[in-house]
Amino acid sequence: MRNKIPWSLCVAGGVMLIVSGAAGNVGIFDMVAEIAATIPELQPYLPTIELVRHALGILASLGGNIVLIGGFLLTIEHLRLGKFLIGAGAGMGIFGLIINIAEMIYTTGFGATLNWIIAMAMTMNGGAILLTILARMMAGKSKK
Repeated sequence: MRNKIPWSLCVAGGVMLIVSGAAGNVGIFDMVAEIAATIPELQPYLPTIELVRHALGILASLGGNIVLIGGFLLTIEHLRLGKFLIGAGAGMGIFGLIINIAEMIYTTGFGATLNWIIAMAMTMNGGAILLTILARMMAGKSKK
């Protein structure tokens, strides 16, 4: 079995997401859909954008279950799809986490952000997000 450690991290993170009742967030796609609605050239594509947004929302709402499926896909060499599902299920990748932290620093200052980071890391949901980010970063192709 390939990617044993990332799979183990996905199992732990997925179970933690299920137990904590957390689900992913695809808010960036909501924002993209709102912006696209204001651009006249994109009006013909709005139904497609809405369909993609809703499909991703459904995946994200399944949270930990999607993370578990994504972790399994890592073991059978479907890395792109596995990483995508893990990110959708957890709702946050490393890029999203960095943006979230930067936004917190900008709006509330460094002290409040540090408190948020510590609180997030100590919750089951925060730990699960960190585990899934680590799993996505560690997953790689097999050496044949």
